[in-house]
Amino acid sequence: MASVSERPAAARVRRPPGRPPLVKLCPPPPPGRRRVPARLACLIYMLVLIAAAVGLDRLIAGRLFADPGTYVPAFRSFQDYDVGVKLNQFRQVENERYSGFFVGNSRTMFGVNPAVFDAGLRRRSVASHTYNLAQESVDVQFWQPFFTRYYQRPPPHYVFLGLLPRDLDVGYTPLGEKFMDAFFASAGFQSRDMSPINRAAEEALSKLFILHGRISDTRLITLSDILHGRKLNLEQARLANQQGWMQLPTSVQDISKAFLASEARRLAHRPGRQPFALGHPQERSLIALNSWVRRGHGCLILYTTPLLYDEEPWGTELMRRGFDVTMRRLVSQIPGLQFVDIGGRTQSGYTPADFGDGDHLDGRGATKFSAALAGALAPAMRSSACTAG
Repeated sequence: MASVSERPAAARVRRPPGRPPLVKLCPPPPPGRRRVPARLACLIYMLVLIAAAVGLDRLIAGRLFADPGTYVPAFRSFQDYDVGVKLNQFRQVENERYSGFFVGNSRTMFGVNPAVFDAGLRRRSVASHTYNLAQESVDVQFWQPFFTRYYQRPPPHYVFLGLLPRDLDVGYTPLGEKFMDAFFASAGFQSRDMSPINRAAEEALSKLFILHGRISDTRLITLSDILHGRKLNLEQARLANQQGWMQLPTSVQDISKAFLASEARRLAHRPGRQPFALGHPQERSLIALNSWVRRGHGCLILYTTPLLYDEEPWGTELMRRGFDVTMRRLVSQIPGLQFVDIGGRTQSGYTPADFGDGDHLDGRGATKFSAALAGALAPAMRSSACTAG
């Protein structure tokens, strides 16, 4: 009988026909050392990859942005950073029972502090809880679609709309439409009905990876910025309380008051040549907004904000006179509409110390104006247009 060592090679290793010989991929563990379970090894490997990706993300974000961690995630961003910040706050508190909303452009956004306004009304025995929804650069055309397409709830009892000639003049129509279209084309508007699970997942991903969360901001960075080490600094306004009031950016607050005074002497009372002309889209939009508020048994109250000066074409004496005439006509023709020209009446009582620039109140000016606004609007709030039904 042949010994084992003398057997043919094919007889030494028995395996099914066609199967390749066995190959040991890993050497056996040294004596006394336990092998790491495959699943645990895979988990550790994945964690290392994620940590490396997050670290690289933070490194690149630190090179691109002056303040990498301060941003509105791209999936809920709007046409302007300030709008995203405000509407993100509003989304968290919109279930509260508000008695009124302040709407308008940046003059209202910076100039009306709802907390001061509410306190002023309470001193007059009027219960009030308001929120400032105003947005930069929009005009009257924006608000009725905003409420019906984005807000999608019944109106509060009061809607306070801040106005100046630009908001109704035909000359601003193209720009007003541009800002309105940008809002409704934004990711923030498109994702408003995202499911809670998808929203939570996107939120977590945006916080974990800054570059993903700030993908919309990277469009503002040029190759020249990267090559020269310049970092993107949005330096925007900031929310100052839980009721939507925003304070001016530091760069605006730092403008010299002496400079503002000199510009006011040059621009505040210039006569002008272009008369005010009410735009048909603005008039239709105002009527539509008033109808929406009244269907909810509320009332729409228009008011003006004070100016130090307005360097735009709408800041002339001629424009203002035409605006005043138009407002009287609109109030007489549109049912229930009310108008309080508090900005025009009190304008002389404000100084450069109350403004950040020519047409935006700073924190001090907003506090002063909001307290005065409570007293000015209280009679309109008690009128039959606001109390009937």
